[in-house]
Amino acid sequence: MPFGNQKRINDAVRECIRQSCESNSIVTGIAKFIAELRNSSDWQEHDIRAVESSARHLLARIVDSATFPNDVNALPNSEMWADSNETNLSG
Repeated sequence: MPFGNQKRINDAVRECIRQSCESNSIVTGIAKFIAELRNSSDWQEHDIRAVESSARHLLARIVDSATFPNDVNALPNSEMWADSNETNLSG
């Protein structure tokens, strides 16, 4: 039943991301969630690796997009930087 298995993995990835974002450290949140899966007798190692890999990939994209937004309007005001530089150069 591959589709049911994929849904279960997707659900676990969502839960892993939720718990990781709510924890003090994203990395610790992932590790804790994956440890819970490993302690569960009904998860196979290849499925656990799929959950961990997907969660890490998606969380990295979330962090990257927050750090380096694609929206130029979310970047610091370039006029503010230009004014600051002009003041420093002429002063």
